[in-house]
Amino acid sequence: MIARPSLRRAVLAAALAAVVAPAAAPFAGTGGWATPARAADPAAASLPPTVIRHGPRTDRVVALTFDDGWNPVSLRRIFRVLVREHVPATFFVTGIYVQRAPALWRQIAAAGFPLANHSYLHRDTRDLTPTVEAKDLALTREAVEKATGRAMLPYYRPPYGARNRGTDRLAAAAGFPFIVLWDTTGADTEPRPTVSSVVRDASAGRSGSIVLLHAGPRVTPRALPRIIARYRARGFRFVTLPEMLGAPRTDASPAATPAAFSRSLDRPGRDARPAPAGGSVRVTTAGGHAVATREGGEAPPPAQPIPSADPLPPARDAAWARRDETLPALAAWTTGGLLALLVVAAAAGRRAGREDDSPG
Repeated sequence: MIARPSLRRAVLAAALAAVVAPAAAPFAGTGGWATPARAADPAAASLPPTVIRHGPRTDRVVALTFDDGWNPVSLRRIFRVLVREHVPATFFVTGIYVQRAPALWRQIAAAGFPLANHSYLHRDTRDLTPTVEAKDLALTREAVEKATGRAMLPYYRPPYGARNRGTDRLAAAAGFPFIVLWDTTGADTEPRPTVSSVVRDASAGRSGSIVLLHAGPRVTPRALPRIIARYRARGFRFVTLPEMLGAPRTDASPAATPAAFSRSLDRPGRDARPAPAGGSVRVTTAGGHAVATREGGEAPPPAQPIPSADPLPPARDAAWARRDETLPALAAWTTGGLLALLVVAAAAGRRAGREDDSPG
């Protein structure tokens, strides 16, 4: 006969295993936290952190950016709209979602859309230890490059836009020295967003704006065609972040300046102004600010300072509003497992009680 304290301990251990197993599942096949795919590129890792909220205000261009990718259905619809409308964009990907839909992300990368780092598990990096933050960034790089066969941009957008000097330095040391935030957001992860509200907010950008949207909410692909139409009606051209901001030419980003891609993908005749002949835009640091300048080609416009500090934090990237279809499945699995354990424990308890009451 099993003693009751031992039975309780066994049931508790099984219950803990049932809860921990789904949480640990995302790490299966990733090599765990212990071994990142490869070390950060030395050239990128040697750069100081640079915080960017928008590009130069001289060119009538905007950069659409999409975070996460927790809903592959919405992600695929966004991808189709961008391709159909010939609009370049940049994706800040979350590593675990890349592992959920690797074929789709491979298709997006093959189409020429740049991919940047948005962490592996979308946690506030200010709450992580330096070791865990570095491994989180490395896991995302590993997931993206394994799925797509392409290097990531040396750009990092912290989850929720939450950051401080310490997390910025850690990101730079991990090979992601450009901390890219935004100055315009569609607020598509707010509670009950509508197509009209997302179109209104996301279309409020100006020259050099970086627009934050998400590859997850169902409302985003529905609003995207109208967002594109509004910017084009105002004479804007769409560019990727590498074209707007530039990127260091390192082994970590061998093709990190696809200006030609942006210009060829953007629909002919839609440009607000002729694209400069040749050259690229590069971001450097000067006087505590990030400065965007154009190199080569026609005469460059005056360098424009991009503030590296802002008295107002960016609107929070409301990940709590997600409707991840995997969460109900995991919750149901965990709940079912716990109920089954309770039934087994109750049955075992009744048997133990009968044995105690039997004459012996």
